[in-house]
Amino acid sequence: MKTTLFTFVAAAFCLTACTNEDSMNDGWDGRLHLSSSIAQQTRATFDLDEKINENETVWLYIDGAGSGTPKYYAETLTATSSNGFTVADSKDLFFPANEESINLYAFHINPTGSVTTRPDDYPTSQLTHKVEQDQSTIANYAKSDLLYSKETKTKQDVKAASGTVTLTFKHLLSKIEVVLKKSKGEDDITISKVEILNTKLEATFTPEKATAAESVTVAASGTVGSDSNPIEIGNDVSGNTENKLNEAIIVPQTLANGTAFIRVTLNNGGVLTYSLGAETTFAANTKYKYTITANLIDLKVESEITPWGSGTDVDDGVAEM
Repeated sequence: MKTTLFTFVAAAFCLTACTNEDSMNDGWDGRLHLSSSIAQQTRATFDLDEKINENETVWLYIDGAGSGTPKYYAETLTATSSNGFTVADSKDLFFPANEESINLYAFHINPTGSVTTRPDDYPTSQLTHKVEQDQSTIANYAKSDLLYSKETKTKQDVKAASGTVTLTFKHLLSKIEVVLKKSKGEDDITISKVEILNTKLEATFTPEKATAAESVTVAASGTVGSDSNPIEIGNDVSGNTENKLNEAIIVPQTLANGTAFIRVTLNNGGVLTYSLGAETTFAANTKYKYTITANLIDLKVESEITPWGSGTDVDDGVAEM
């Protein structure tokens, strides 16, 4: 499965103070320095496959890994433009002097339902995450990405890395990419709106400290009707030399054969809809790419599964007005 790596150089991230003697003996004052190490991949419009957008928040919990697993911190991190993080109140956090190992848990969530702010303790009841219906902006797209990380770090690991801690986040939802093209001779066509249809907008999951990120299961919740719950995405049209990605994040779910899935609205008032040619299960941590060629009367759609995860080609087809 695809992972998103964030190397947290934590000038923001300290547990309890180390002693002066520790500092003198090993040359490390116990601070965890947070920064980001981003592995670049195929360029996307929003470029958020491998990072968290600036000003997005992450819930962070840190426990001792020893007997009794004492809690040290429950913090809110804020992503910076340089792929790092700051901690609320700009305080420093230190590796606890009396621990040899710590557990770190981090959530990027757009919460709804009964829990809408970070709990003081690691949440053990069901959480609900929602995806935004207007994902044509980077801010709303970024909110929609549900990410989770669990790590165990020893004092020696962190000391050897001079305080650097790497958290591995995994995408828990599905990603849709739409590449829009025009048929030859259709220069007068303008695509004014593109929407993903008929998906549930909320995901529920129950956090568990013993569960690794790849084992977290989300379930779609809510209801959909005919052509309902439209998610608006970008409408950038690709040229001959470069593909422009219009992106959306949806909740993992199964849609039936024949479900209206992508709707394209033209400047002349025409509406073209692509319906799935087979029952399709949208899996977590997986990216689905649809290349749509539009003319005045139909859409040609080719689709495949790519970078967030692995898989095989999915269906293609033609959608008519």
